[in-house]
Amino acid sequence: MQNTDGLDRIERAMNIEPSRLPEMMADPDWAVRYQVAQRISLNRLYEMRGDSNQDVRREVAKRIDSTLLHEMMGDTHWMVRREVAHRIDPSRLPEMMLDKKVVVRCVVAHRIDLSLLPKIMEDPDWAVRCAVAQRIDPSLLPKMMNDPEWLVRQEVAKRIGSTRLPEMMLDGDLDVRWVVAHKIDDKFVATMMMREDPLNTVFEVLRLRVSGNFVTF
Repeated sequence: MQNTDGLDRIERAMNIEPSRLPEMMADPDWAVRYQVAQRISLNRLYEMRGDSNQDVRREVAKRIDSTLLHEMMGDTHWMVRREVAHRIDPSRLPEMMLDKKVVVRCVVAHRIDLSLLPKIMEDPDWAVRCAVAQRIDPSLLPKMMNDPEWLVRQEVAKRIGSTRLPEMMLDGDLDVRWVVAHKIDDKFVATMMMREDPLNTVFEVLRLRVSGNFVTF
């Protein structure tokens, strides 16, 4: 619990004239420095990039000039690195592809140049591979059709070309086949129906297609 003096300094950091904030940059209370990092001028904010508290450094990463973010790419805390990945120039993202935290690699996968996505399509975490499947060139999606995670295969099914989609009719997951049932060419509907349980949702989608009452998504 913070003492009254600490609370007073936090309030002061919230209300003091911006030009006087540098006086509080080295305050012993991280909560004070956090307020300073939110309000201090950008030309002085750079000096706080090495603060001992990760929440303060995260605020720095949110506001600092993006051309200086490369100096924070190796921060010890994942929350800071995630902010860096959100804002840094995409040309620097390849340096973060192997970050040890999944949340950071996911941001990288959502922002990195499309031509580099094949390098992370076998990332050990399914969330990263999902992000890859959502953006990668469709011609490369067949390489991800047999991913061990159904959520990744579902993303593949949403975007893969019609000529390869039939290969996913027998996918082991109902939700993946549900997507396939919506998209597959009419000539495969009857075949797919014969392989589905009449009581499941995939069969119902196929039945509606045959009856002419089908609405695509």
